[in-house]
Amino acid sequence: MVFNDRRDITWELIEHLENEEVFDADKQLLLKILSKERYGTELQKERFKIIYKLIPEGYEYKNVSQCAKHLGKSASGVKCSAISVRHKLTRGLEEDLLIIKEINKHSAKNEG
Repeated sequence: MVFNDRRDITWELIEHLENEEVFDADKQLLLKILSKERYGTELQKERFKIIYKLIPEGYEYKNVSQCAKHLGKSASGVKCSAISVRHKLTRGLEEDLLIIKEINKHSAKNEG
């Protein structure tokens, strides 16, 4: 798979996550992908999950600054962690990117 395609797939996923268009079942698939060691440290992945609301209940932040304040960290540190995971997803296993592509298809149907 060409890098530009990988990047587009990952960016589309981020857009769907930000717009809260991802179904719960698809969030579970994404969490399974993120559980792999290759996608970042546990801290990076935890921050990614919090920012994009992949963790159920209890983490409702309107922005990265609120999230960082709750965690006692800087907003830039939290954001850099999420960006690192996003980059690693872009360079991830092709089988994982194909699953993310399917998540994007489901989420596109959920827009609006």
